[in-house]
Amino acid sequence: MIHVMIAEDEMPIMRSIKMMIEETHSAFKVVATAFNGVVAMDLLTKERPDILFTDIRMPVMNGLELISAVKKEYPDIKLVVISGYQEFEYAREAMRYGVEDYLLKPISPLQIKELLDKLYQEWRLSQEQRLREEVRLSIYRGAASPDAKLPLLNTYSIHQLFLLYVGAFNSLSMDEDNPVGEFWDEIDLHAYVTRLLNVECIISVVDGKSNSEKWVEISFLGTNSNIPDPRLLAEKLFMAWREQVMVTIVYGASYSDFQVTGLKVLMMRTVLYKNIRFGVSQLISLAQHQEPPVTETVLPSHMLRKLEFAVEQKNPEIFKEELQSLISKWKETRPLQVSMERLVKQLFQSCRSALSAATDYSFSILEIDIYKAISYSRSYDELYVYLCKIIDLLFILISGGMRDKSGMNSLMERIDTYLRTHLADAINTQTLSHTFGLVPSYLSKLFTNYKGMSPARYLVYLRIEKAKEMLIEQPEMLFKDIGVMVGYPDPHHFSRVFKKETGMYPSEFKEKGGSEGC
Repeated sequence: MIHVMIAEDEMPIMRSIKMMIEETHSAFKVVATAFNGVVAMDLLTKERPDILFTDIRMPVMNGLELISAVKKEYPDIKLVVISGYQEFEYAREAMRYGVEDYLLKPISPLQIKELLDKLYQEWRLSQEQRLREEVRLSIYRGAASPDAKLPLLNTYSIHQLFLLYVGAFNSLSMDEDNPVGEFWDEIDLHAYVTRLLNVECIISVVDGKSNSEKWVEISFLGTNSNIPDPRLLAEKLFMAWREQVMVTIVYGASYSDFQVTGLKVLMMRTVLYKNIRFGVSQLISLAQHQEPPVTETVLPSHMLRKLEFAVEQKNPEIFKEELQSLISKWKETRPLQVSMERLVKQLFQSCRSALSAATDYSFSILEIDIYKAISYSRSYDELYVYLCKIIDLLFILISGGMRDKSGMNSLMERIDTYLRTHLADAINTQTLSHTFGLVPSYLSKLFTNYKGMSPARYLVYLRIEKAKEMLIEQPEMLFKDIGVMVGYPDPHHFSRVFKKETGMYPSEFKEKGGSEGC
């Protein structure tokens, strides 16, 4: 319900406006009336309406003085001016204060209806925006605001929550280089979910802790008896994507208390982490969830001895043979990711003492690379290639290689040049790793030391700078063509990235000549 206050010193006009408001639109209720601005300011401390209708001419405190005071103390209250033709100049002055609209006397029901329809749509949009923001904050905080009292929640009181995750679980939330997360760049998830539903609802799509993670929260009308089973939507999404990418979807039952949204987020993330299996798409029901069986997390002693021998002999091929044996077994058993992480860390444990001399690549950095190798790989074959690159790097370091700083700077310059001259290409750290023969994370570390930002961040910077240059110097070019030329073939993705980097959409930037917001 939208609460309204009327400040008007003429009783017949006040009663007429009150009656027209409440009879015209069921969403509006007049909660208070005042005969002058002083009384209105006093009532505002108790009622706090959403909208204030005020006449220009009133005793003690007139409408302009009231508007000024309300804007200062209650900036969220919307203001509507009531005036006669002879007071039009006052109304124009009131508009400069930022009032929503004004009504000229005599006020007709049609005027009231048009204004209320407009105010309702604005109120509804602002409420939906606040609801989506509250959903976003609940997901980030893991708890809903205790004082979040959104009127819209009284109407849209049935909620469903879905966790959508592509690829392996990203334990470190390092996402800017993760190629798996690029899957979401090609999908307008809000529009996609909207097409699958045929009931009135409010859909919120929220980015997760990594670019692999998306959340979808749907709020339905509490009076609707045709709310779909959340399992059906989860199954539709799962069936649509499971052949394109490794996807895990966690969903739960509908719920009515919005305050538990944050708790459900924590539960879903925990269930995801404990249950996700590398290389397998999964659909997980929170209600039917059972703890997965404990799988083997210790390497056999004969394998550990062989790995130690490989390090002693500085022979990476022996090490790779043991890795291949392990991965061949995983292709059959499809272990939990948490088990894989423990086993791979044990695999490389034999290198720990040998790495002590390689001061720029400690075992803690190696552990990060292990997590990234698993979370960034899309198949067991990719995982094997990624881990083999780590093995090659380790044995080069163990053998005392890669200590030539000038050679490293030269390599970084080549990577810089490559990025500048391949803006239109699909590039990530895996591409650079394949081209320049370094472990992706180690390459990123060296480049960050050289340039002050990662290759992925630098590439975005170069692309947007080039796009800005083209928008100014070649105004006749279409935005979509510029996007293609700087590596963003999807115009919507290009527009979103440009807005994120500059604060403006390409059209706004072009209109302003690049003079603001960058």
